[in-house]
Amino acid sequence: MLKFLILSFLGGIFLTFSVQAQNVPVPQTSAPVIMKTSASWCSLCGGYGWNFFQQLLNDHQHQAVIFAGHISGDFNSSDASQIGANFGVYGHPTFLFNGVNKGLNSGNTNAKRAEIASDVQNFLSANPPVQLGIDANYSGNQLSVNYSLKAFTDLTGDYHVAFYLSEKEKVGQQTPIGSQAVHKNLFRHELNNNTFGQKIFSGNTPSGTVYDSNFSVALGNYNPGNLEIIGIIWKATGNSFQIVNANVDKSVQQSTDLYKEEMDESTFKVFPTVISGKACIEILAENQISDADIYLTDVTGKKLAEIFSGSLTSGKHNFYLHRAEIGSSGLYLIVFRAGNSVKTSKLIIDRKSTRLNSSH
Repeated sequence: MLKFLILSFLGGIFLTFSVQAQNVPVPQTSAPVIMKTSASWCSLCGGYGWNFFQQLLNDHQHQAVIFAGHISGDFNSSDASQIGANFGVYGHPTFLFNGVNKGLNSGNTNAKRAEIASDVQNFLSANPPVQLGIDANYSGNQLSVNYSLKAFTDLTGDYHVAFYLSEKEKVGQQTPIGSQAVHKNLFRHELNNNTFGQKIFSGNTPSGTVYDSNFSVALGNYNPGNLEIIGIIWKATGNSFQIVNANVDKSVQQSTDLYKEEMDESTFKVFPTVISGKACIEILAENQISDADIYLTDVTGKKLAEIFSGSLTSGKHNFYLHRAEIGSSGLYLIVFRAGNSVKTSKLIIDRKSTRLNSSH
């Protein structure tokens, strides 16, 4: 395979791009983008706009990529402003569904909530032309993002991918709530200093084409446990961009090489990592592990199901996780603990079915 590496230095951030296999699973799914434009001093943004945004999070946080981009005030983001301007939006609060202004006002919130719910379902039911998988982790003050794009149909035109940093929660000013308002899904900035990202596919791209790459940036003062990494696929149309699809990594994990590996002789694999039937959890122990746990958590770390607890003899052990018992689609974590050491693997549950059986 042809491989190349480009290193650049932009504004104090080292960027690394490489075309080589990162083994990031790409789900054949669709995820719309719902954006609220806002400002910390805007009373309407903190009034009906605030309540409506919370309703959308409750309704669609596992189905759509949702964020609040401030185009003025304490959390002003130039990238949010440019995305809004791309769709002809300069005011707030405005709610955009894949760039379409939904025309929300204080008197039509119930109707617009139902309209957006219908928009979401229609978008989810369509076959995605292209999608991306994202695997973000951190080591010290360095954030690394591995990603893959895959075309599921023949594509024509220029397709870009951009990655944005979003905070799950941020306490700060919001009129009229006050200085202790808890902002949810607060959009910050594009990670590579380019609002609409880099061009990935151009011209005619055959179905099945895969692009793998990665980059690293400084974390700065952000808490990685409070971050989400959003990826949006854009199609360039003249001087503007259209949203094609999106994905989000809601769990930025610590790189496993930071752990003290007391289980260096053991291997831990989960496959496939996007499941429509069942996943196999494979433990290959070179020596006996006297105290081991395998369990399922959500992205907040809440334990959802115990898969195994006890001792493992040397050799290979397989455990099977059936999607029918997990509950709902979304991103989960499989955790393997051996003594004081922990390894994790991300698991994506698609929207088709849902029960957790483990066998050993």
